[in-house]
Amino acid sequence: MEKYSINGVSLLKNEKAIFPMMGEFHFSRCPEPEWEEEIRKMRACGMDIIATYVLWIHHEEEEGVFDFTGQRNLHYFLELCEKWQMHVWLRIGPWAHGEARNGGFPDWLLKKGYKLRSDDPDYLALVERFWKKIYKEVEGTHCILGIQVENEYGHVGGLRGVAGEQHMRTLTKLAKTIGFEAPYWTATGWGGAVLGDLTPVMGGYCDAPWDASLKQLPPNKNYLFSTVRNDGNIGSDYAPGMELSFDKDAYPYLTAELGGGVQVTHHRRPRVAAEDIGAMSVCKLGSGCNLLGYYMYHGGTNPKGKLSSLQESTAVGSFCDVPELSYDFQAPIREYGQISETAKELKLLSMFAHDYGETFCNMQPQFAGDDCESTSVHTGDFQDAEDLSAFRMITRRSGDHGYLFVNNYQRGYEMAEHKDVMLRVQTADGEISFPKQDIKNGAYFFYPFNFLLSDDVTLRWINQTPLCNINRKLWFFYGNEKMQYEADEKLSGQVLISMDRIWAKYAWRMKKYPNILFFSALPILETENGIEVICRSDRAQKNCWIIMDATVEDAKTWIDNGWKKPDIIPDFLHVEGDASTICVLSHDLTAADNQTVASFTHTDVNNCIIRKEKNVFHRAEKTDFSEAEACAIDDTGKDYQEYVIRISYDKAYDAAKENIFLQIDFQADQAELYLNGVKIADQYYIGDVWEVSLKRFDFPTELILRLYPLEEDDKIYLETQPDYVNGRCCSLKDIRCVYEYKEKL
Repeated sequence: MEKYSINGVSLLKNEKAIFPMMGEFHFSRCPEPEWEEEIRKMRACGMDIIATYVLWIHHEEEEGVFDFTGQRNLHYFLELCEKWQMHVWLRIGPWAHGEARNGGFPDWLLKKGYKLRSDDPDYLALVERFWKKIYKEVEGTHCILGIQVENEYGHVGGLRGVAGEQHMRTLTKLAKTIGFEAPYWTATGWGGAVLGDLTPVMGGYCDAPWDASLKQLPPNKNYLFSTVRNDGNIGSDYAPGMELSFDKDAYPYLTAELGGGVQVTHHRRPRVAAEDIGAMSVCKLGSGCNLLGYYMYHGGTNPKGKLSSLQESTAVGSFCDVPELSYDFQAPIREYGQISETAKELKLLSMFAHDYGETFCNMQPQFAGDDCESTSVHTGDFQDAEDLSAFRMITRRSGDHGYLFVNNYQRGYEMAEHKDVMLRVQTADGEISFPKQDIKNGAYFFYPFNFLLSDDVTLRWINQTPLCNINRKLWFFYGNEKMQYEADEKLSGQVLISMDRIWAKYAWRMKKYPNILFFSALPILETENGIEVICRSDRAQKNCWIIMDATVEDAKTWIDNGWKKPDIIPDFLHVEGDASTICVLSHDLTAADNQTVASFTHTDVNNCIIRKEKNVFHRAEKTDFSEAEACAIDDTGKDYQEYVIRISYDKAYDAAKENIFLQIDFQADQAELYLNGVKIADQYYIGDVWEVSLKRFDFPTELILRLYPLEEDDKIYLETQPDYVNGRCCSLKDIRCVYEYKEKL
């Protein structure tokens, strides 16, 4: 059996440091038939742990009536995680927040009059009853690596000081008495939250959509290399960020809530880019983080309630309104399973963590900055996020081995460009100098120094970021500079392979094939029998490439299955060393691409799925799209414009292999989709095209779309402004379809 433990620096497995990647995915916010594929996607994108809430209101909305069936079936979800070798970090509450109604508490519980989130025996008796039901679901599974007790306790509600600490101990003792077991027990630590002897996990978001401000927020401190682990913006709608209640130096720096995106609120709607999350993550690595945990990593959809909707809202005392159904979160994997650019961005870090995590965990950040310097730049004050001319850098090292981190990215602001910069690191053997380079606005990276390739060969420096390695023979790097390096000995059996950042994001690593690195612009997933690629009609279909260690892998099996050996190494790779060590194969997806595009394009009237010429969508009333007058009034008195969407399909689709995404380009306050009179999807406008899976709803042929108007003077912060007509917008710009299918390789 594997032995897990913890020290003051990192998590340990069999007494060796490990650097896992963790992503939040709420099973009860995703239909049960989709779980297995979504777990496979998270695995393919480099996640090792799935964190998930068990939201009380999802399971006991009516007092004494428990529901662990369908998409609330925790036991089955854990079985699937176990099947795909994914650990689980179970967040059992009892209070969760998570943009759920009452923070996850059922309405009936609030009406009891008990002192909630305290040692009130009547409250604890109900917690015990609920937790015993959870434990019954957990029994017999073996994938739970960690358990989180409560959430933001002492910061967002709850008691502080001695009483707060005691309540956390009471809950932990109760959970263990019931029978819960896990190597790690944690509590959220930001904002002055109390721990009750548990291990703290931290967070950090690129924006604060719960904040009351209707303006662009000041430069975010999460883009600094800093000793400060607390993000004062988290939960700022409930209470301002407070000092930590514990000595951070006594615990490893672990995160559970780095924003993989953000959930938009009605009054504040940031639009997140992959670089926002990537740069923030690199800053956390440079600052000493040894567990990257993302909230959310996979978006979701709130389930339907029996008595009410289940989202957070001002109607039930929250400070924010969020969509009733959508919990997309702009996450790396979106609400309907779309793998985004953010997922590819974070995959760069997961591959690094898996191959270099053991040594990296034992490297410490050098905040004094005395061991590294740069030329021709203003170093500034690293603790001042508003200093956009400061050059932000740090080393993380153990002795003379380590990494030099640079971040010149600040979300929403332009950083100064630094020309002809020479980065220097001080070591016992003298100064290490990297080649001069221009560091542009938006750049972020980390370079290794005294990087061990073997017992005999060390890279004194290389101006590339490490990605991964195969058998410590093939060493993969990426960067936008031409690869240069200095080694203390001539390469002997080692091959250095570099590529630009775009191609690095096309790299995929499968646990089933540890001696192979796959390259594909399209996502590649493991199956029970092999691999498959997810193709979409709106994505460029390029060849898939694989690179393997030629000395240990027999390429014949791959060639027999349709892979080909090219005449030369592909030009996206720069190779240093003995190229005969590399075996490169490609798989041609061109034929599939041509078939897909020919069948699903708007210009091809005969074959397209949705035919605008045949009234794919039309206004319920004969008024122009841009007209300001309402065409209908809902039961709350809000006016809206309504459209009928009719969809014709050119064949019957296999839901196991195929999907069709309806893309709705709208400008309005919010949009809602209805099927047979029931609302099935909703979205606030943020400037993106809204994408909805038609497979999830059994490929319907008619939907109703409602758009609610947005007024120019509404008290809403929008990063992307729509086109207003006479101070209002409520328009449908376009509707189109995207076909998705899986091709086995």
